[in-house]
Amino acid sequence: MKVLVTGANGFVGQELVKALMSGGHAVDALDLADTGCLSEQGVSHFYTQDISVPFLLNDTWDVVFHLAAYNVTHVGDAAAGMYQRINVNGTENVIKGAPADKFVFLSTVKVYERRAGVVDESGSLAPKGLYEKSKIEAENVCRQLIDPACLVIIRS
Repeated sequence: MKVLVTGANGFVGQELVKALMSGGHAVDALDLADTGCLSEQGVSHFYTQDISVPFLLNDTWDVVFHLAAYNVTHVGDAAAGMYQRINVNGTENVIKGAPADKFVFLSTVKVYERRAGVVDESGSLAPKGLYEKSKIEAENVCRQLIDPACLVIIRS
């Protein structure tokens, strides 16, 4: 299977790339900068791309794993524009710029109402911070632009 991982330089991205490659998949990576570590691991192609800017990659994939996001929750409301540009608009740009048969979007469990006990998908949505709100908006972008049979949203 041929896959693209956005946010490939992040902790989760690097681990996903390793797991996919060990499973025999052809892995391409996308992030703001090529640090070299993924190329050393055998990534087929590294795309240096700011997802907040519309783009079109000259390729197609079986699956895009969209992990790239802005998540700097300790800066308060000062970064509101960044959440919109990267998490919401960036998600739309990835959907439109990296054609794939399937799209896996990494959201956050923080979109659920905070309460004691186990949180599951039946919980009420009540995002509090800008990060969580931007992830809900990005989920909605995914639902608007992608056939439900081709979309997986993971809230971790």
